Amino acid sequence: MSSTVAADVQLVGVPAGEVTWRVGIANPLVRGELIAVARCADGALATSGTSERGQHILDPISGRPASYFESVSILARTLVEADVLATAAFARGENAIEWISGRPHVEGLFVGPGTRLRTTSGFPCESIAG
Repeated sequence: MSSTVAADVQLVGVPAGEVTWRVGIANPLVRGELIAVARCADGALATSGTSERGQHILDPISGRPASYFESVSILARTLVEADVLATAAFARGENAIEWISGRPHVEGLFVGPGTRLRTTSGFPCESIAG
């Protein structure tokens, strides 16, 4: 069974004998632990948050570090789109889930506030921790 764990990954085709890739999404609150496993074929998955680089994403309105979510993972068609949307959603805060839900061919997994875990309706989770 093929799987990968990465902050940002572009997926093309599928591993031999599989129908999708299995991509582990890191728990931003517990180093070395997965919070979810997504199943996807072609596309890209990017995660933005504070666990690796600290509070480096700013709220564009207040100018202070964004702090509503612990992390945001976005599945989109390209890595550039996924990465940009993950960072923008993280900065956007509370209404980011609705904003991402309204975008075609884009799904998201949101950790926070605290340990709360939410996804858009089509996010392809195989499993979710907790």
